[in-house]
Amino acid sequence: LCFAAELSPFIPVNTITDLEWTRLADGAYQRIEAVLQEERGEKIGFLHEGAKNPQAFQIYGRQGESCPKCQSAIVKCTQANRATYYCAICQALPDI
Repeated sequence: LCFAAELSPFIPVNTITDLEWTRLADGAYQRIEAVLQEERGEKIGFLHEGAKNPQAFQIYGRQGESCPKCQSAIVKCTQANRATYYCAICQALPDI
Protein backbone atom coordinates (compact mmCIF):
# COMPACT_ATOMS: atom_id res chain seq x y z
CA LEU A 1 0.00 0.00 0.00
CA CYS A 2 2.86 2.37 0.73
CA PHE A 3 4.10 1.95 -2.83
CA ALA A 4 0.68 2.73 -4.31
CA ALA A 5 0.47 5.81 -2.07
CA GLU A 6 4.08 6.80 -2.85
CA LEU A 7 4.96 6.76 0.84
CA SER A 8 8.09 5.45 2.49
CA PRO A 9 7.43 2.37 4.62
CA PHE A 10 9.66 4.03 7.23
CA ILE A 11 7.66 7.24 7.65
CA PRO A 12 6.48 7.74 11.23
CA VAL A 13 2.69 7.33 11.34
CA ASN A 14 2.25 10.49 13.39
CA THR A 15 3.78 12.55 10.54
CA ILE A 16 1.43 11.36 7.78
CA THR A 17 -0.60 14.25 6.38
CA ASP A 18 -4.32 14.19 5.54
CA LEU A 19 -3.43 14.03 1.84
CA GLU A 20 -1.14 11.05 2.46
CA TRP A 21 -3.88 9.27 4.46
CA THR A 22 -6.21 9.82 1.51
CA ARG A 23 -3.59 8.37 -0.86
CA LEU A 24 -3.20 5.35 1.44
CA ALA A 25 -6.96 4.76 1.51
CA ASP A 26 -7.23 5.13 -2.27
CA GLY A 27 -4.23 2.84 -2.76
CA ALA A 28 -5.74 0.21 -0.46
CA TYR A 29 -8.99 0.25 -2.40
CA GLN A 30 -7.19 0.00 -5.76
CA ARG A 31 -4.93 -2.86 -4.62
CA ILE A 32 -7.83 -4.84 -3.14
CA GLU A 33 -9.86 -4.39 -6.32
CA ALA A 34 -6.88 -5.40 -8.48
CA VAL A 35 -6.20 -8.56 -6.46
CA LEU A 36 -9.88 -9.52 -6.43
CA GLN A 37 -10.13 -8.98 -10.17
CA GLU A 38 -7.05 -11.11 -10.77
CA GLU A 39 -8.23 -13.88 -8.43
CA ARG A 40 -11.91 -13.78 -9.39
CA GLY A 41 -13.35 -17.23 -9.90
CA GLU A 42 -10.30 -19.05 -8.53
CA LYS A 43 -9.46 -20.31 -5.09
CA ILE A 44 -7.29 -17.66 -3.47
CA GLY A 45 -3.70 -18.89 -3.36
CA PHE A 46 -1.27 -17.97 -0.62
CA LEU A 47 2.38 -17.26 -1.38
CA HIS A 48 3.61 -19.48 1.46
CA GLU A 49 1.65 -22.34 -0.13
CA GLY A 50 3.42 -21.90 -3.46
CA ALA A 51 0.91 -19.65 -5.22
CA LYS A 52 2.27 -17.19 -7.74
CA ASN A 53 2.76 -13.58 -6.74
CA PRO A 54 -0.28 -11.74 -8.15
CA GLN A 55 0.54 -9.05 -10.70
CA ALA A 56 -1.65 -6.77 -8.59
CA PHE A 57 1.11 -6.87 -5.97
CA GLN A 58 3.23 -4.26 -7.66
CA ILE A 59 6.38 -4.77 -5.60
CA TYR A 60 5.67 -7.35 -2.87
CA GLY A 61 7.94 -10.36 -3.27
CA ARG A 62 9.85 -8.73 -6.13
CA GLN A 63 13.23 -8.08 -4.50
CA GLY A 64 15.84 -7.20 -7.13
CA GLU A 65 13.27 -6.75 -9.90
CA SER A 66 12.77 -3.35 -11.53
CA CYS A 67 10.40 -0.84 -9.99
CA PRO A 68 7.36 -0.48 -12.30
CA LYS A 69 7.63 3.32 -12.03
CA CYS A 70 11.35 4.22 -12.11
CA GLN A 71 13.09 0.93 -13.02
CA SER A 72 15.42 0.98 -9.98
CA ALA A 73 15.82 -2.30 -8.07
CA ILE A 74 13.19 -3.18 -5.49
CA VAL A 75 14.70 -3.58 -2.04
CA LYS A 76 13.70 -5.99 0.73
CA CYS A 77 14.25 -5.41 4.44
CA THR A 78 12.76 -6.65 7.68
CA GLN A 79 10.55 -4.51 9.92
CA ALA A 80 9.07 -5.99 13.10
CA ASN A 81 10.04 -9.47 11.86
CA ARG A 82 8.10 -8.98 8.62
CA ALA A 83 9.32 -8.54 5.07
CA THR A 84 9.05 -5.05 3.62
CA TYR A 85 9.58 -4.43 -0.09
CA TYR A 86 10.05 -0.89 -1.37
CA CYS A 87 11.59 1.34 -4.02
CA ALA A 88 14.24 3.59 -2.45
CA ILE A 89 13.66 6.16 -5.22
CA CYS A 90 9.86 6.33 -5.42
CA GLN A 91 9.38 5.87 -1.68
CA ALA A 92 12.15 8.05 -0.27
CA LEU A 93 11.63 9.44 3.20
CA PRO A 94 10.57 13.11 3.07
CA ASP A 95 12.61 15.72 4.87
CA ILE A 96 10.81 16.01 8.19
